[in-house]
Amino acid sequence: MAGGGAPTPSKGGKKSVDFVVNLIPTIDLLSVLISFLLITAVWTQLARIDTDQAISQNTSAPPEKQEKEKNINILITADEAVMNLTGERPPKRVPRLPEDKYFKEVRAGLKNLKDRAPESPKVMLAAEDKVLYKNIIQIMDICLDIGLSGITVANTNTVQGELL
Repeated sequence: MAGGGAPTPSKGGKKSVDFVVNLIPTIDLLSVLISFLLITAVWTQLARIDTDQAISQNTSAPPEKQEKEKNINILITADEAVMNLTGERPPKRVPRLPEDKYFKEVRAGLKNLKDRAPESPKVMLAAEDKVLYKNIIQIMDICLDIGLSGITVANTNTVQGELL
C-alpha cells in the first residue's frame, strides 16, 4: 500500500520525530491539480462576453461629436424590450411573447437598427431588476450574432433618457 512513511523507531525507546514523505504521490497529485486548473482557465475565456459599464454621460466632449455618435439603446423590462437609435423617435417596442417569438422579434428589430446606423454602432443595454439574467445574456448573444460588438451595460435611467 502506498502512502506516507511512519516514524522509524530510534535507539533508546523514544519515538523519532523524523517523517518520510513519498514525493512521487505528492507530485502526481499536484500535476493532476495543475492540469485541472489550466483546463478550466481556458474554458472561462471561451465563455466571456466583453462589455463596458456606462458610468455617466460625457458632457465635456464637443456637441458636434455627441450628435454624430448613434448608439443602439435597449431597455429590457419584465413586459417588453424597447430599442432605438440615439435621437430617433418613436422607439421599437417588442412585447413579451413566448420566448422563441420574443427573441426572433428582438433579433429582427436589432438587425433593422444596425442596417439604419451610419457606422457600426455601439449598444447600450439596460435591464430592470425583474428581468432574468439569462434573458439579458441571450440579447447580448443576439447582438454579437448580428455583428454588434460594442456592448455597454448601463443604468436604466440612462437608457430611459435616450428612449423617451
